Amino acid sequence: MNISRDTKNGIILGILLGCFLLFMIYDINHEEVPQDEGYSARSSNSIYLIETLKKFQQIRDPYSNTWINFYILDRGDSVWINRTIILSDCTVEEARKYYYDYLKANELFYKYGINTSNNIWFEHNLYDIEGGIRIENTKPVQVHVNIGRYS
Repeated sequence: MNISRDTKNGIILGILLGCFLLFMIYDINHEEVPQDEGYSARSSNSIYLIETLKKFQQIRDPYSNTWINFYILDRGDSVWINRTIILSDCTVEEARKYYYDYLKANELFYKYGINTSNNIWFEHNLYDIEGGIRIENTKPVQVHVNIGRYS
């Protein structure tokens, strides 16, 4: 079988163009995506914030309450959430018993207890969440719920 010179050149040119196009397609599909330097910190921070908010929302207050203060302190991997409420129909001991019994019954945290200042503390091993509930003996009773994590 005798192939003309033009046909041979056409086949060689087709093979070279095909290889070149395959290389370009491969290169486009495997191109490096530029990464933002703070991307991983921001994504982990959002996980910490979401998990801390979930735990914060699970701590329920007695019915006779009024929120007077709420804030979120977000500094990278350190996230803290705080609320201050007033309990109008409660004594300090009733409030302490309510929160301690609530944490114990619902098993919201890995560890919890009452420290020497008669404040309730708690820790959760997932995402290193910790916090406390401080009850002030004022008229009416003020409760500070603070939860978060250090980086």
